[in-house]
Order: sequence, then C-alpha cells, then structure tokens
Amino acid sequence: MNVRYQGGYSLIEIMIAMTLAVGSLAAVSSLVGYGVGVNGNLLNSARLNEELGNVYALIIA
Repeated sequence: MNVRYQGGYSLIEIMIAMTLAVGSLAAVSSLVGYGVGVNGNLLNSARLNEELGNVYALIIA
C-alpha cells in the first residue's frame, strides 16, 4: 500500500485563521459602531445649536 502525503491546511491552522478572522471582524465592527455613535452625537449637537439659534432669534425679534 502506497501512502502519499496530501497537501492542505491542518485543523489547527484553520482554527487559528478563523480566530484571527473573528477577532478582526470584531475590531472592525467595534470601530464602525463607535463611528456611528460619534456621528449621532454630532447630529444631535448640530440640531441643538440650530434650535438655540432659532430661540435666540425669537427672543431678540
């Protein structure tokens, strides 16, 4: 019986690659979530400034 070496990735290599991929995806999704939160805060601040400007204009007029 002739035993031949079959090339390919071992189970350990695949598990390490999957762990690295999941870690990378978690980091990217965390950064995206942080960016969305910052964007929401910026929009709320802009709305507040606009409303305060309108109130100030009504008081002065």
